[in-house]
Parts: sequence; structure tokens; C-alpha cells
Amino acid sequence: AVMNLFITGANQGIGYYLAAQALEEGNAVSVLDVETDRLAALAAAHPGRLLCHRADVRDAEAVRRAVEATAAQFGRIDAAIHNACLCPKVQEARDSASHRAVFDVNYFGALHLTQCVLPHMRRQGGGRVFFTCSGVGITGFAGLTAYAPSKAALEALPAKEQIFTFLSVIGFEAQVDETLAGAGAALSEPAQALK
Repeated sequence: AVMNLFITGANQGIGYYLAAQALEEGNAVSVLDVETDRLAALAAAHPGRLLCHRADVRDAEAVRRAVEATAAQFGRIDAAIHNACLCPKVQEARDSASHRAVFDVNYFGALHLTQCVLPHMRRQGGGRVFFTCSGVGITGFAGLTAYAPSKAALEALPAKEQIFTFLSVIGFEAQVDETLAGAGAALSEPAQALK
């Protein structure tokens, strides 16, 4: 089935290739990144199926606007993927400001996306939210003094919010539990893949 996806951090790397593959399979994709220049060729190759939002996941209002525009254009958001990430070199992450900057993107960016897409997913009766995580969030890694703890926090976000069930270092799925709809709560089942 064709799906409508929202991906943060998709101008390059994992996010770019996720978007490219999803488009190649006939899906519609909306991306949010601080830079979107590398997406021009994809937009030209898939007219009307790729929305680009030049914005920063640290800006909750910008994320909200992009999610609202995506829902208005596509009609629904079937999956949201938080892929935006900062991973500074060790010498760049020795002070607390560097750690805060990494958490603002890696953790709070995921939180902003989740808070913005869940109301749409509740209204439409379900959807999936995925976080691109890393094994270093569990094991740690010498030199990744800001990145590793930010990914550990991201691993714990689903349990803290009681929105998602831990699946793996790849993703989480949110499904509306109709018995708790009055409380606005969502429960989940593990998501093996986007499909």
C-alpha cells in the first residue's frame, strides 16, 4: 500500500536514502532538514510526491508547521521518522553547551516530532513513529561523550512517554487504543518495518 511518510534529517545519509527508496516504491514523502538542496533531483524525479521543509527540529513550532502542511497536502501521515542527528567530534563536545546542542537535535527533535504527529495519528486511527537510534546509546562509546547519552535518552523516550513500546534500536510504532481514546492515550505494538 502507498504510504505518506514524514522524515527529519533527510538531506543526506540515512534519511536521504530512506526518502529516495520510499519515493521509488511509490510513496509520498515530506522531509524536514536545515538544508534541502540535495533533495532537488528527487523532487524533480517524483513531482508532487516530495515536500521539502527547510527547518530545524529544535524549533517545535517549525516542526508543527511542517507536520500540519504535510497532513493538509497528503491527507494523512502514516509514518514519521526522526533521523535528524548531531554527532560532534570528541574535542567539540567537552562543554555543557555542546551536550545541550546535541540533545536539542537528537532527543528534543524526536520529542517535537512525536508531539506534532501523534494528534494526526490518533485522529486517523493509527500510524508509526520511528527513531533512528544507535547501539552506542546502550553500550556507550569512547569519545562520543554527547552523542551516546543523547541516543540513550532517545531509547528511553518511548517508556517515559508511555506512547511506544521498545522494539529495537531502529523503531517504534504508535497505535491508538480506542479504550483510552477519552484520555487521549496511545499504546503500541512492535513495528517490524514501515510496511
